[in-house]
Amino acid sequence: METGDMAGSSSDTNAAKTMIGALGRFMRSLKDYNLPELLKVLFAVFCIVVAVTFVIKPEMYVDKISYIIETRQNRLEREHASEMYRRDIADQNIRGYLRELARATGADRAWLLEPHNGKSNSTSGLTFSYLDMTGDEPNPDREDVGYLNRNEFRDIPVSEYPLAGEIYRTGRWWGPLDSMERLDRKLYYKMRAQGMNECAVMAARNKERHVCIVGLTWYGDSKMNPELVGDLIHIYTMEIALELMTL
Repeated sequence: METGDMAGSSSDTNAAKTMIGALGRFMRSLKDYNLPELLKVLFAVFCIVVAVTFVIKPEMYVDKISYIIETRQNRLEREHASEMYRRDIADQNIRGYLRELARATGADRAWLLEPHNGKSNSTSGLTFSYLDMTGDEPNPDREDVGYLNRNEFRDIPVSEYPLAGEIYRTGRWWGPLDSMERLDRKLYYKMRAQGMNECAVMAARNKERHVCIVGLTWYGDSKMNPELVGDLIHIYTMEIALELMTL
């Protein structure tokens, strides 16, 4: 038994010596060649093998490329479907929040503006900032709510409306539209043309990124309760912002 173990150990030792010797001879042989040139030769041989294989059996490469493209396309479609699903759920929740906010504050309408970037400035390369009205819910307790043309509140350039910059800076604004006229005549006339009388707005941000602006409007003789509005619009704006930040 001991003789067999000794023979096995001797065999393993000889194999190890053989491998070490072969590695040593290979390393010594590299000294006789220019290593960069050797690598170039090996790369050229590899390219020739690939080219010959492609000529002899092109379907192997075509199938692999098609598989890679199809796999990537399927992944992108799954990601897009997942994003659309999350957006649909968020929109449903946001509509519910807007209806609740309008009812709780007695406003005629509650609405949502979301920021987006348009084309970049050709000089500085910085993107322009725009606002889109992506949500609008009338008070479910009101039978006759003023009309709102949402097309008037799409692609609103922030740089052209001083009140938008003021809201971004201070985080809020509310009062009768007459007090808006002194600050932003363009927006005043746009909102007055829609029949609005009073307005309350609050913005939400995540660090340096603006997330959304939530607004309430009253039409005709409807009046806001500033204290009630101040508490509730803050709560609901945060809820809506959280929905958007999870997208």
